[in-house]
Amino acid sequence: MRSFSYKIMILFTYFFSFQQITAQWKNSSGVMEGNYLGIAINSSNDNIFVSAWNGVFVSADSGNTWTKTSLSHPIRSFYAKGDTIFAAADSSVWRSTDNGKTWLTKNDGLPVAERYAITGNNSRLFVATGMLYYSTNNGDNWVTSTLTTQGIYSLSCDGSDLLAAGNGLLYLSTNNGTSWSLLIDSLKSSPFTFAIKNKRILVGTDKGLYNSTDYGQSWNSDFSMGRIDQIIFSDTDIYTRGNGIHKSTDGGNT
Repeated sequence: MRSFSYKIMILFTYFFSFQQITAQWKNSSGVMEGNYLGIAINSSNDNIFVSAWNGVFVSADSGNTWTKTSLSHPIRSFYAKGDTIFAAADSSVWRSTDNGKTWLTKNDGLPVAERYAITGNNSRLFVATGMLYYSTNNGDNWVTSTLTTQGIYSLSCDGSDLLAAGNGLLYLSTNNGTSWSLLIDSLKSSPFTFAIKNKRILVGTDKGLYNSTDYGQSWNSDFSMGRIDQIIFSDTDIYTRGNGIHKSTDGGNT
């Protein structure tokens, strides 16, 4: 089985195939060229799901070949939970338990609104529709979160730690969404992207990267990379994309 870091390279290749990176990167075949919207790896079999404008594709061979699934919508966000894949876009959440062959809509309790992001852990799913909702039964029904702030469009989850953002504000929950605190309202630039793992929070902005190891009580900044549009944690490393692709092997300190 190939390493997770290798698959991170695949993720960046698919997402940024429309950009010139270096001669070391090559595009995969079988997926429409252009801007890819979402990606997920099925942890039980390492199959990779990618959403393009012409639908959702799955690869069982590390991206060498692709098969188009029955879901033809351009998906904004995926979440993989074992053998189950969740997809969010338009005004629906979809669930597949057969590797993308069939998809069921799971919208009970959700408003008629765009689904911007979906994430979760072993006990809960979370979906952002401008408001935040959660499910405790794999999406069969949804309940309004205690975070009632409007304008929530982005999510990041690590166990019971959850980040939610919108309108330039970033909120943190350390108890699986039971209660929330306002984490960022004064970084002097709005967060474009963020990620959390093992209490470390990274926030990418138009100025650069902010890094906290204490749940946002204090911050270090690194503006040498310029704008940061995406952050991905692997098992041991951190990757960022913005003005180029960067890798940190020391937890984001350098």
